[in-house]
Amino acid sequence: MKSHRPIGGELLILVSHTVNWTQHVSDLGDKLSRVNGILSKLKNVIPSSILLTIYTSLFQSHLNYGITCWGYNYGSRILKLQKRAIRNVAKAKYNAHTDPLFKSLKILKLDDIFKLTNMKLYHKFHNNNLPAYFSDLPFNLARANPEETGGRPRRDIHLTERYAGSQTYLPTINPIIQVVATEKNLSRNCIRHFIPKLINEGYLPNIALTKVSSHSLKGFNLYAKNVILNYYKDLCTIENCYICSRAN
Repeated sequence: MKSHRPIGGELLILVSHTVNWTQHVSDLGDKLSRVNGILSKLKNVIPSSILLTIYTSLFQSHLNYGITCWGYNYGSRILKLQKRAIRNVAKAKYNAHTDPLFKSLKILKLDDIFKLTNMKLYHKFHNNNLPAYFSDLPFNLARANPEETGGRPRRDIHLTERYAGSQTYLPTINPIIQVVATEKNLSRNCIRHFIPKLINEGYLPNIALTKVSSHSLKGFNLYAKNVILNYYKDLCTIENCYICSRAN
């Protein structure tokens, strides 16, 4: 029989015997559902500013904790719970578009929380602020100066024909960071492969990526967060949107 747990719950990382995150994500969903229950009951009583504080302390803290481990396969439930929480904080309708709400509340979506957390890890690596255990991560720039490579420019990595069109292939054409190729999708679910993928595919624009060297971790996080939030839509762009037509 499952014992009763407090609403906030403990911050734990649960790993199953098959070394996956199914149990952790399921347990996380249960905790977040309880927090949503609190937000739903309080949204008609207290202002959004206090609801936002509750969201940050009881909801987002669980999303942030260990997300570089379980964030590769969180499924759709956690994302739906986050959207429901955002609607509660903003006191919006149950089916309101969430992009404008995320932007107005300055809250990142789950996928962007996961990706930005990885980019912050890269910032720590670049500035030698990680434990020695992480020193062998392959995050060195592939576009080295000729002087650093004995006068010979580093050659580009081209698409291997037998992997063309394969979902298990990491894009490594003209890499900013050299990528260790792998044909197993599961083996890519780690920072060793995911961070180079984010950088090579331009998740953050170059102007944001340069802040890795010039800004503190806090400054880089704030700058990158604002860049990501600017991509969120202010208004619905769906023609004849059913939700918007019902709201008018």
